[in-house]
Amino acid sequence: MAKTDFHTEAENKPYDRELIPRRMMTGVLILVCTVLLLVSYARLTDRPLVGVPPVSPVAQSLEIYLQSDTSGSVLVRDSQGNVLVDRGPNEGGFLSTMWRVVTRERQVHRVPLDGSVIVRKHENGRMTMFDPSTNETLELNGFGIDNARAFEKLLIY
Repeated sequence: MAKTDFHTEAENKPYDRELIPRRMMTGVLILVCTVLLLVSYARLTDRPLVGVPPVSPVAQSLEIYLQSDTSGSVLVRDSQGNVLVDRGPNEGGFLSTMWRVVTRERQVHRVPLDGSVIVRKHENGRMTMFDPSTNETLELNGFGIDNARAFEKLLIY
């Protein structure tokens, strides 16, 4: 029997095609350099930060403790331990979501998970949530006005 070679001619050729086309890599390099130049120019010339929310005094604030679980239930207490909100599974909505955000940040910063947060309503209508254990401020209006109202209702209690 004759020895049969099952390799095709294409398999025996050296790999002559690039995995990423040269033009694409050149375009990406130009894009990265352009962004780097623009950011450097903005920082060196002290251009104002335009994406920063306007500073406004705090009109109301409330220290709260959030408790939740993966089912979506949420329990919100004030600093005296009074229950402000108690929602069952799948009813916690945005309050439960924000508890997960705060918990994640606390895990990253390696601080206790059970600390309080401070809900603030500013004079210009902004709603923020400040976590003293991580020094993080979350802009609640950035999640939509309806979601910010979920925290604004807590200030009424």
